[in-house]
Amino acid sequence: MPRKDDHGGLLAASKTSAAVANKKLRKFMSSSLGQVPGVARRLAQMPKILRSTYVRALTGRSKGDSITAFCNECVGWEERFKRIRECPSIGCPLFKWRPYQGGE
Repeated sequence: MPRKDDHGGLLAASKTSAAVANKKLRKFMSSSLGQVPGVARRLAQMPKILRSTYVRALTGRSKGDSITAFCNECVGWEERFKRIRECPSIGCPLFKWRPYQGGE
């Protein structure tokens, strides 16, 4: 029987998900878009947990992930939930659609 991790999820599932995410990231980095210097630099700077959102945004697979990736980068990837939720930039064209608003 698979063990549960500290957050109640199954370890086997999280390891499999991480392996799939790493495989997708390697595939993306070998593509022409992944070879753009600015893209590689941004991926290297951001926390690993946010890289798949950024890749989905760049490939046009998700409009929501595009907004989330933009907001994460705007706040510098630190305290992102709080800083995006409390964003004071009402002049930003994405302000109304920013993530983590929690039903406002």
